[in-house]
Order: sequence, then C-alpha cells, then structure tokens
Amino acid sequence: MLAPEGRPIVTVVAALILVAHFFLGIKVLLLWLLPGLLLWLYRDPPRDIPAAPRGLLSPVDARVVAIEEDDDPYLQRRAIRVDLRIPVTAVYTLRSVTEGKIMNQWCRGSSGRARTLALWLQTDESDDIVTVLKPGRVLGSLKCYARSGERVGQGQRQGFILLGTDVQMLLPTGVRLRIATGDKVLAGADIIADLVHG
Repeated sequence: MLAPEGRPIVTVVAALILVAHFFLGIKVLLLWLLPGLLLWLYRDPPRDIPAAPRGLLSPVDARVVAIEEDDDPYLQRRAIRVDLRIPVTAVYTLRSVTEGKIMNQWCRGSSGRARTLALWLQTDESDDIVTVLKPGRVLGSLKCYARSGERVGQGQRQGFILLGTDVQMLLPTGVRLRIATGDKVLAGADIIADLVHG
C-alpha cells in the first residue's frame, strides 16, 4: 500500500521524530502527523487491471479536462489529445496505458530537473501512444522507470508523479473513446479508449 518511492522518506522522518520524542517528550506529539501525511501522499493501493487487450488505460488518477484532435509534436502526426488533470487528493502512481515496447523518451527541463517527460509506447500491432507527464511546478517530482527498448505490460507500474498536475495522452485518430470531458479515471483500472483494427 506504500509506494517504494516513499518508504525511505517515511522511515527517516519517523525515526527522527522518534528520537525527538525520546528527548523532548510530548512537546513533539504533533510532529507525528507528518508521517501520517507522508503515508497518505505515497499511498499506492493495488488495482484490478481489466482484461482488455485493445483497451488503453488511464496512466494516472485524474479528471478528463479536454479531448480534441491536435498535432502530435513528438511523432509528427495528427492525434487525439486527451488532457488529464491530477487532483491533489489523487494516488500519484504512474501506470502503463497498454502492453507494448517503449520506443523513445523525450525529457525537457531546466537546472537538471525534468519539467516534461514524454513516453512513446508502440503496441505489437504498431499502434503509437505518447504519454506526456508534467510534475507540479513547486513541490512536484517525477520518477519514471520505463526505458527505451523495454517491454511493459498493460497497467504495469511505471513510476510516481508526486503532486503532478497535468498529463496528456496522444492517441491514434482511429481510436474509439470511452470517456468524456469531466469524467474521473483511475490509473490502470479505467479504459480511456479502444484501439480499432480492420
């Protein structure tokens, strides 16, 4: 239930508060709220991955804020752009939208910190999906473990986007959408769209 990214942080904070409590007594009692907050931020509940080989899953817990046809600046094609907004109360785990191979990654940022990470995933049927991740501007952080050339499974855990704000999905124009603006979706559990072949 606790994301691996949060385990060292929660352990260190709890240990420091325990030491402070030993020396200062009940004066630091309120500090025990901090590990509780960290446990909530780094929670990672299991998800039931649907059996939908052509289904494209939501990569994050989010609300759909826009759906429109647009230019894909990464693959130089027309695509269906699905804009997702991650609420502060969300689970921040990042999951793979479908089974396939990571073809490429684009990382843009400044001062050594990624501000945008785009992942290009290609299915075995040569469908291309690009997921664009944007961590929060102030305290947000992004950890992604997918690497170019690696195969990923549908709904597989790929990383953590703490206090993330926006995610874009750039989908093939022929997909059959299952969502509408305003819908709430769960990472690895809710199907955004179906790939259509033939």
